[in-house]
Amino acid sequence: MSVLLVNEKAMNEPMSIIISPIINTLIEQLLSLIKSSDEFPSYCSFKDELQKLSSTLTPIQAELIDEEEMQQTDPVLRYWLGELQDVASDAQDMLGTFSSSIYWWSRRKKQQQLQVCASKASNFQHDAALKIKYILARLDRIAEAKQKVKFGCVGRPKLPHLPVCQPALSVAAGYDVCGRESDKNEIAKMLLSSDDRGERNNFSVIPIIGMGGLGKTTLAQLVYKDDRVIQHFEFRVWVCVSVHFNLTRILEDIIKSHNPHMNYDPVPDTNLDPAGLSISLLESHVVHLLANKRFLIVLDDVWTDNYLQWEPLEKLFNQGGRGSRVVVTSRTSKVSAMMGTKDPYHLGLLPDDECWRLLHITAFTPSKPSSTVVATHKDLENIGRQIAAKCRGLPLAVKAMGGLLRGNIDVSRWRKILSNDICKEEKHNILPALKLSYDHLPSYLKQCFSYCSLFPKGHVFDKKELVKLWIAEDFIQSSGSGRIERAEEIASQYFDDLLMRSFFRPLESDGERYSMHDLFHELAQLVSGTQCCQVKDVKQYCPISQKTRHLSLLCKDIKQPVFEILSKSKKLRTLLFPNSCLKGFGNTAVLDRMFRAMTYIRVLDLSSSTISELPESIERLELLRYLDLSKTEIRQLPDSVCSLLNLQTLKLLGCLSLSSLPVDLGNLINLRHLELDERFWYKYANVPPRIGNLISLHNLHSFPVGSEVGYGIEELKNMAYLAATLRISKLENAADAGEAKLKEKGNLHKLVLEWSLIGDVDKQDAAAQERVLEDLQPHSNLKDLQIFHYAGARFPLWMRDGQLQNLATLTLNQCLKCQTLSLGGLPHLQQLKIKGMKELEEWKQQEEYTSLHSLKISTCPRLKKWPSHFPNLQELKIKYCDSLKALAITPSLEVLILTENLVLED
Repeated sequence: MSVLLVNEKAMNEPMSIIISPIINTLIEQLLSLIKSSDEFPSYCSFKDELQKLSSTLTPIQAELIDEEEMQQTDPVLRYWLGELQDVASDAQDMLGTFSSSIYWWSRRKKQQQLQVCASKASNFQHDAALKIKYILARLDRIAEAKQKVKFGCVGRPKLPHLPVCQPALSVAAGYDVCGRESDKNEIAKMLLSSDDRGERNNFSVIPIIGMGGLGKTTLAQLVYKDDRVIQHFEFRVWVCVSVHFNLTRILEDIIKSHNPHMNYDPVPDTNLDPAGLSISLLESHVVHLLANKRFLIVLDDVWTDNYLQWEPLEKLFNQGGRGSRVVVTSRTSKVSAMMGTKDPYHLGLLPDDECWRLLHITAFTPSKPSSTVVATHKDLENIGRQIAAKCRGLPLAVKAMGGLLRGNIDVSRWRKILSNDICKEEKHNILPALKLSYDHLPSYLKQCFSYCSLFPKGHVFDKKELVKLWIAEDFIQSSGSGRIERAEEIASQYFDDLLMRSFFRPLESDGERYSMHDLFHELAQLVSGTQCCQVKDVKQYCPISQKTRHLSLLCKDIKQPVFEILSKSKKLRTLLFPNSCLKGFGNTAVLDRMFRAMTYIRVLDLSSSTISELPESIERLELLRYLDLSKTEIRQLPDSVCSLLNLQTLKLLGCLSLSSLPVDLGNLINLRHLELDERFWYKYANVPPRIGNLISLHNLHSFPVGSEVGYGIEELKNMAYLAATLRISKLENAADAGEAKLKEKGNLHKLVLEWSLIGDVDKQDAAAQERVLEDLQPHSNLKDLQIFHYAGARFPLWMRDGQLQNLATLTLNQCLKCQTLSLGGLPHLQQLKIKGMKELEEWKQQEEYTSLHSLKISTCPRLKKWPSHFPNLQELKIKYCDSLKALAITPSLEVLILTENLVLED
């Protein structure tokens, strides 16, 4: 079929082509390569081709935002956007390989391996120029075809204007509303409350927040028509705001609600009504209506989070009487943060029983009483309850399913409905309602959302892991202030934006784990098209093509499908096995064959497989950014892993057989996350040399200081993004500890400083340790500090002066020479452990430790003086403190354990 033939099926196709973020990152890649061509002209002599590609993409970039919005009503345009997406993705892969080649060439040049490079430089430059010209030719063909469509005989459908919605107060006695009685009463209670303490305005805003189809408008209708509410407020108005926040229309609706017989038809996006009133006169009229009256205004379906749009209404509403209320319904909690004066009311999902009751009411007509039908066809209730449960608490889905089944008592029909995806079964009600939320997303969030279709329904998303995947896929747009350094922060904000728009739901048990409603998951699968594919059963049809970039295998038998898929889709960027135990992937030959076929792979998850070793051919995956080998039987990583220049995440959690890391790990200059179990770090004596090259690394659990070049403490100097926990051991080898720059590492929460336990330390060595500890001052954000085997006579000034204002836990273990302990003011200190300080005689108190809950002191035989009062201490354990004579005053103490304290126990 010609792509110019517009048919109804294509018009209704929910697939969405996302291209603008790809073009944005592509242009960034080009600018970087053009800069490299200036630095290395003898190896990168195709600057003209790069500049031509950049100049070709720039006007395309300018048109894309409008074209992406138009594609749903223009299948011809959508086809060409798909072609453009494919070309741009190919160009990304091409430029990625160019960047890797230039890096390795520059490195060899520095190492004076010029003869090796010269033999390859000419071929590389020739091939690169040809590849760029091929991309340019494809772009020219697309541009030419689009022009023919634009100016030819085929008309392009225009985006329809969104209709101005009208108040929909159609709840009839609540007969078809189930499970919302308690929600209605809670909202009504908030409306009728006379407690306005803390309100700076005469009115308060009550936001009702939830995903599309949850029944926010229905709940607001129930409250609006409640007799108690009607009697309480002097003036009530319902305004449907919708996607475009139009102040003129909102004011007109408020006025018209007071005088329903006013005869004018609001004109969108103008400041004048047909009667010629200016917006200032409309505002004056509204002020006159509201002045000193206790009003209730419902702003239904608000999307804007722009305070400048809300501010004029806020000023007008403040002219009303004290105790006025504004109820706002919205899909995004951003609206709540912008408007809300009360905490948002997050509307929950309906319980399964209420879903069944709603389905029951909707599916059976009054002429066929439901109880009679169900009694006659007992299978219907069982199937119906399963259909209701499948709707996952979404009333819109339940009612849509009930509408499909209404008046139909054919059991086979009910079973068919049960077996299909809900969004595919009911495209005309559910899909548009959910897709409106998707359509309202910026393009960079759309690709992040559609990527989630790779995971199975019910998948528990770990926010940090999803962020790493998005970064690896190059979904994160530059903020203009150093993209590499801020990628995690930007990606985390992307996730929070989707969360605030209800695309994710937090799991109550865990603050970092989230779920996605099944219907949103179905939507993600529909809009991603062939870009993202799930293979659940190799015997069933799967739309894998050359354009498929992201793939997850959920089937049990995956070995054979992998090779069939790789032969079909040679541009694959993602290969995941979310549910599989890869028992057939322990064979090195199988892996070698895979690696040779996955030229452009960026994300590869081989976790939970029987892999014990990787083939050297892994070095062929030069664009690989995310490699998960967790819970495998891997014993050692090949040296060729260190050739993976673009690798950002290397996961080796639960690899019990792993005994070492490659010596050239420092070559992985883009590595951001090196994930290993704590047990590995404790049994592994040394980190590889030149670890300081990994300046983007976020986690380095352990760093034993060495005396040789490449192992010194100065390796930590430029590792500014180290976070969570860092254990620095063998500090006796630290020559210039200040080079570690710990004071600049604000993301570290736990720091362990450890000297090796050796025999007697002379005064010279003790003084050296004092200087080292003084130079290791951490950032004030630190929450947990542990010091082991310190032999200095005193602690550094930054400890004595209480400069660690956020410190919550402090451990001092085997600090053998200190006679006096002074900790300054530590307002957040909750736990303190002091052990093995055999010379300690006095613990000076400068300020009370008001937050201290747990104190454990052991093996401090000379300790005589200590603070006399701990106002909030709940746990106190003292052991082997022979000189301590009296306990402190501890009015909140719950646990006291005294063991082998000679004088104290007497």
